[in-house]
Amino acid sequence: MTSLTLPELLDKLNNETSVPVGSTCTLIDEALLIYLLDVNEGGIPTITSSMTVKPDLAVVCGVDNKTVPVGEYSDLVKGSMRQLSQLVNLMARIKSWHRDSSPSAFGQPSVFLRLPSTTWRTEKVSRRRN
Repeated sequence: MTSLTLPELLDKLNNETSVPVGSTCTLIDEALLIYLLDVNEGGIPTITSSMTVKPDLAVVCGVDNKTVPVGEYSDLVKGSMRQLSQLVNLMARIKSWHRDSSPSAFGQPSVFLRLPSTTWRTEKVSRRRN
């Protein structure tokens, strides 16, 4: 996997049967964004949890607009990802963090809230360059 480009990685994710249901994957500005999108009762979308895969396959994760400390997922990914299974497992963990109602997650009060069900889809988005 270390020799894959981000578009190739997105293609692999789109064909992977073990990807957690509901993952939205988008290529934007030389980064692969994977996120959970929630729409509130007023119809306003909010990204509730996300991860960014950089061209060097390093990963940054966030939940409720807060960066998740690397130590929370270093058992899955240390540095750059080497296998697709690491990415799929991290996607599953992020999904579980989104649903975690524990007020003390990561030692930060109220980082995770129980949110309504989320609709998921996978898409490829291209950005036009002038």
